[in-house]
Amino acid sequence: MRRFSEFTEKTCKNHNLLKKYSFSSKCGQPDAEEGLVNLAFILLQYKAMPNQEALADALWGYGSSILVQLCKRQRHVTGSVLQRLSDFILTGSSVLQFTRCLAEMCAKLRLVVLEKQTLIIDLIGNVFFFAPTVARNVIVAVMPIVLLAPSVCNSLILTLRKAAFSR
Repeated sequence: MRRFSEFTEKTCKNHNLLKKYSFSSKCGQPDAEEGLVNLAFILLQYKAMPNQEALADALWGYGSSILVQLCKRQRHVTGSVLQRLSDFILTGSSVLQFTRCLAEMCAKLRLVVLEKQTLIIDLIGNVFFFAPTVARNVIVAVMPIVLLAPSVCNSLILTLRKAAFSR
């Protein structure tokens, strides 16, 4: 337990440092943005070992918050972030952390994500091919966008109808 508290204490300091960096003017440089996005996805890709679920949740939370803060400050990064998230959701076997990150982005950055609604529509169109739990998580994650955009809502309705009548 002591080891985890030492880890969280150090990572909280690092997390605050990353937050300060994402707010700074240097974050507008393409290499810095790309580095933060890569770091966030590395944190999100951490595989949870037995007895280390708390560590994995902390790392996934840090990765998600880095992406949310970066997309909030640098809106042009949102498209590539959403594309990478949907790629990981489509191809990955453990996608819980990626759907959580997508849910956090859709809830906190509704208008920013709404600008890239074609990526959300493509992801909804592929819900039919997901495992039931992953499909449910993706639908719940994009629900704030569905409530705002009629085209996303129509896409979700069509996909759910296809899924209902094909099985």
